[in-house]
Amino acid sequence: TRRLAHVGSLFARRAQGPTRSHPRSVRASPPPSPRLHARRHSRVASDPRTPFLWLWWAHPFAFAMTKHQLVTHDGELLEAPLASYLETLGATQWSSKYQVVAIMGPQSSGKSTLMNHVFGTDFQMMDESRGRSQTTKGVWLAKSPKDNAYGPTLVMDLEGTDGRERGEDDTKFEKQSSLFAMATADTLLVNIWCHDIGRENASGKPLLKTIFQVILKIFNPKKTTLLFVIRDKTSKTPMDALVRDMRTDLQSIWQSVTKPSKHARASFDDFFTLEFTSLPHYEYAHDQFIEEANALYGRFADPNRRDTLCPVADGSNVPANGLVVSLRETWNAVIGDKDLDLPAHKVMVATVRCEEIAGAKLAAMCEGRELASLMSSVAPDGAVAAPGLGLKLAAHAIIALRGYDEEAQYFDESVRVAKRDELRARLVHTLRPIAHAHLKHVGEKLLRRLRNAMAASKDSFAFVSAGATKEAREEWANAVADAVPDDDSLLLPGQTLDDESNVGVESEGESDIDTWRAVAKRVTDDFEKLLAACVADERKTRVGDATRACERTMERAVGSQVTGLIEDPPEDLWERLDAVLATSTRRHCVALRDALKGFEPGADEKTAAGDAMATRVREVVEAKTRDAAEKAVELMKTAFARVFSKDSRGLPRTWKATDDVAAANRRAQREAVRVLGLLAVSRLRKPGQMSDGDPGGTPSSERTEQKNAETQARRRDAIDAALSTLVSPEPEDDDLPNPDENLTRPPRPELPTEWVGEDEDAVMLTPQECRSAWRKFEADTAYAVSQALAAREAAARGGAPAAPAWMIAALLITGFDEAMWLLRNPITLLFLVALGLFLRAMYNNMDVETAMRMGVVPGLMFLATKVVPTAMAILKKLWEEGAMMHGIQPVGSVTGSGAAGHANAAGGDASSIAAGGEKERVFAPSVSGEGVRVRKKGE
Repeated sequence: TRRLAHVGSLFARRAQGPTRSHPRSVRASPPPSPRLHARRHSRVASDPRTPFLWLWWAHPFAFAMTKHQLVTHDGELLEAPLASYLETLGATQWSSKYQVVAIMGPQSSGKSTLMNHVFGTDFQMMDESRGRSQTTKGVWLAKSPKDNAYGPTLVMDLEGTDGRERGEDDTKFEKQSSLFAMATADTLLVNIWCHDIGRENASGKPLLKTIFQVILKIFNPKKTTLLFVIRDKTSKTPMDALVRDMRTDLQSIWQSVTKPSKHARASFDDFFTLEFTSLPHYEYAHDQFIEEANALYGRFADPNRRDTLCPVADGSNVPANGLVVSLRETWNAVIGDKDLDLPAHKVMVATVRCEEIAGAKLAAMCEGRELASLMSSVAPDGAVAAPGLGLKLAAHAIIALRGYDEEAQYFDESVRVAKRDELRARLVHTLRPIAHAHLKHVGEKLLRRLRNAMAASKDSFAFVSAGATKEAREEWANAVADAVPDDDSLLLPGQTLDDESNVGVESEGESDIDTWRAVAKRVTDDFEKLLAACVADERKTRVGDATRACERTMERAVGSQVTGLIEDPPEDLWERLDAVLATSTRRHCVALRDALKGFEPGADEKTAAGDAMATRVREVVEAKTRDAAEKAVELMKTAFARVFSKDSRGLPRTWKATDDVAAANRRAQREAVRVLGLLAVSRLRKPGQMSDGDPGGTPSSERTEQKNAETQARRRDAIDAALSTLVSPEPEDDDLPNPDENLTRPPRPELPTEWVGEDEDAVMLTPQECRSAWRKFEADTAYAVSQALAAREAAARGGAPAAPAWMIAALLITGFDEAMWLLRNPITLLFLVALGLFLRAMYNNMDVETAMRMGVVPGLMFLATKVVPTAMAILKKLWEEGAMMHGIQPVGSVTGSGAAGHANAAGGDASSIAAGGEKERVFAPSVSGEGVRVRKKGE
């Protein structure tokens, strides 16, 4: 009755629309239209299971045997029900003329749906309205009811892989079921979605690799047909491209599989026949899916087709009456595949119980209050509440080990001792942080004391550091002996650590240290490294300070000597600089060795320090000479002034009418050219060359040095000769220059593009830079020469009166009538006097002289803009001062600094005229940009 009720509800649900398995999520949709309802009825009519539903309705007991669960969800093969099921199907009459078809693939990928439509079976399909979950559990077997020319077809439906019900860790059953299907089926269908091709896990590549490897190890496999069914094939990707990619993946999997020696050279085609087919979307192209599914069955039903999938009828199949035994033995071989044999039962029990006991004792110790209080008693200053930390740690470990020995004494001895050693190692790992924390504080305290002792001492660093280090090592050894337990107290009677005393000592990881002896060695090694690093750091700091102090002293001494030579360079400048370099190098290297004597440096360190100091001395000398080359113009001007502006006694020169300014200018320029030639190229000796006065020189080396000196002299003379062309030749008449001199004088010879024969690293000023420096020098000294010429002309005039006497007498005679007329008309005289004063005030405030320096036209334009504002400012100031003299306060007037500021803003200062004090002027700017800024500021 229950079966009939279930069949009735199922048939009613099937009449409304078939339930289909599809990997996509269920989507909410509007009520079906009449057209869609008609399609659903057509699907019911075309569903291969419809006749069986009617059969179930009429004969429920006959339909109950249409499928059989071969392997349960727990991995048990139901042998007796399998035999009954095959007997019901009449398998005893099949002989070897039958075929087995299986399918594998991801969970909820439509495997059961595919087998139902292809072979007409009735495997349970997923109800999407209830969500996506596992439908097929275990392995199911059914016989296809469709006609088949080859013979009966047994269809095997496997539980889907990658299911959430088993989780990501439980992949054992999916591997077992897939291997079982590949070993028993003639044709294995691999259900794969089109969009999963090319993926690693979704396409099932890891699973295929596993079953390929295991099937070669435990079976002598027959040739199986692998039919890859590509679901939801679209028209975008060609089928040939998909097949090519999948063949490539399978070949790579086969090549990566570890094969037994008997199959080492076997190819993939020796065991498998690859076939590929595709099906459209089950929902969006349902009718086409049904049509192609029926067409696919034709390949299993007709052995005469060229693309048939029927196995070769060569009698190699197991007879049907022995199929139960074959399936049973195959499944047992699959589930019995183990990499390691299980140990004996008593060993397994001892292993489990001893591990449980050891874990319980370790947990009890860790949860105890005594251990927590001991951990909290470790103070930052390196002390504990009471001495004997190692004894306290050993006491906790001994209590845990004795408890383990009492409870595990009846189990297997080898397991008990091994687990006891593991417990002892775990106790070391658990208690080690306490000893580490204590010794860490002790080490920090000892290192601080060592640093303070080395920093405070003024004696020899080597002597102080050796004494302080020895004292720190002694205190550290005592602290380790007090804080680290003895391993012998934790061992069984007669047990030693001779064979494992070095365990973990040489390893870099802390997890390998499982004895207190190894702990003590490791912490001591770490302390020694810190101790050596502390001494090395302090020594490095002190050596660096001493070296820098010597370098600062050297820089001041050498810098002052080089600067003194360069400011007034003699002819043998570079020879003197070589002497300074050699003398300073010897003196300061000796000073550095004396400063480092207290650090007891080795021979290599002494040599390196001396070489570094010699290099530093040379760098200082070269830097000073390079700086002097950059300031060549200033040095040239200094040399020029020394010759041009001072006499032979070194006093400032007073120019007389008979002095030859041009000749003095040429002499001063030659001196400047000499300085420029000295700074053009560095003549310092290279480090490998022998300096003057060094003893031990052989005759050949002296000749080589003399030859080098002659070569340097020739090169220096060539540079001086080239630079001497910068000085103008002596003219025929300096006092009467020729107006056309620039047109008739031949052009000066050009400087070479480079100094021939000179090393590029030694060149400090190229010919082009020398030319630029000379032009700047001429521009800067032109003013001094013009001032000297003006002084000579003034001396030539000798202080004669500004105007001759006859001119003064002529002015008195010719201007007598006009003077008398002005005396007879005092009003006109007063007007002219007032007008003259007003014009003078405007002249002074407008600064006509400065404005006219811009030129006639620009000056007049500038003055025109200032006439009216200046006149208004002067008149306003006169009116304000007149009103104040009569006690009248002008409206809106300001006093004090405000009035002065207002007058300045207007462009004049009439109060200075009335009071006779100094006045503020509005200076007219020059033609340069600075003049424009001055003009804007004045405005």
